[in-house]
Amino acid sequence: MPIDNLLPLIMQVSSIGICNKITFVFTEKEDQSLLVEGEDMFDPNPSIDILLQENSCLNEAIQSCGIRVVTVPYISHRHSKLMVFWLRLVTLKKMSFFLFGKVVSIGDRFGGLISALIRFNKIVYGGSFIKNRLVPFDLETAVQNSSTLEKFFGRSRGSFKVENCDAVVSTFTREEARQFQTVTGDQDIPVYKIGYARGGAVWHDMIVRNGRKNLEADIREKYVFYPLATLDRVESDGHVIDLEPSMVKVFKIFDKFAENLQIVFRYHPTTDRDKFASILQKSGLRNYAISYAHPHELIQNAQCTFSISGSSLFCDAFYLGSPVIHYIANDDLYFEKDENGNAVASHMQPVVDHFIVKDPGKLENVLRDLIATPPCSMKRSEEMLSKRFPFARDEELVQIFEKFI
Repeated sequence: MPIDNLLPLIMQVSSIGICNKITFVFTEKEDQSLLVEGEDMFDPNPSIDILLQENSCLNEAIQSCGIRVVTVPYISHRHSKLMVFWLRLVTLKKMSFFLFGKVVSIGDRFGGLISALIRFNKIVYGGSFIKNRLVPFDLETAVQNSSTLEKFFGRSRGSFKVENCDAVVSTFTREEARQFQTVTGDQDIPVYKIGYARGGAVWHDMIVRNGRKNLEADIREKYVFYPLATLDRVESDGHVIDLEPSMVKVFKIFDKFAENLQIVFRYHPTTDRDKFASILQKSGLRNYAISYAHPHELIQNAQCTFSISGSSLFCDAFYLGSPVIHYIANDDLYFEKDENGNAVASHMQPVVDHFIVKDPGKLENVLRDLIATPPCSMKRSEEMLSKRFPFARDEELVQIFEKFI
């Protein structure tokens, strides 16, 4: 899982002073989604240390915690035996603290040497391992998304496995997860509900405080944030998704606003960049930029957040007050359908403000209205947000982590 699914919890725990003995562990593979422009951008196993140095937002978050965040090399089956041996030596050096004193480690899935070190610390010093299952979704949207993709595109339900750990910190309880995932594992392992992954107050305050300082110089004052995704795929039921035709149509609409509104894209790790460059050329879109800033920083300064395929970032945008637009340009995209196959709702509908189906005029009207409004102009009910996007109170975090410290 990306490091920024856990960073808000790290920052919150740090702010209440109970984390001097807690270690947060990440492997490089978990942070492919934070890949930034640079000489390592095509490296299949980029160094997370480089990622943190170049992503100002994440680096600031880590530095502000003042706690132990350990990154270890990702060992792939593609590495040679000599390389695997060297990487394990590096891992042992970085993780040697497990050999001396009690350690509470928090992470996702580890194998090989890391797991052995965690088991050693548990046996010898009474240390513990807490599994991270924090995600940037609210329950209502998670259920809608899973149900739509399973019903209309043959996607299997996700899994929620509770095993090989002492506890789990999660966005959802077991009972909530069962509404959209297959829950398995050891019933005796406690699952502690933290809530919406990016809902920590300390994290949110940092994002607001940063303003535009980490945005690239070529990003204009008024822009639409468009988080990119996989451009084509074949679903489990054989349904072929190809975003190119829809993108070309949408970009031609955007280009009508080129004088007043920029489109800011951010790559997903799975985005085919060559294909995307070709789409841009075919569409003739003029006023656009590519950004590597953190999505939350892009969201909070945008006139709106937009996608033709939907995105988990819709949840973040909804939470931060950014108007969310899901536009359907063709019939081959993700949406809830009626008995005639017509689009009736987004698969992310609970966090979508404008669901527009093949209506360029309506989209243009919405964009005109948004140009005249400030960023994050949607005033969400605080009561609704606290109910749908809860985050554990400080006293609850103390009760959880004191059990292991």
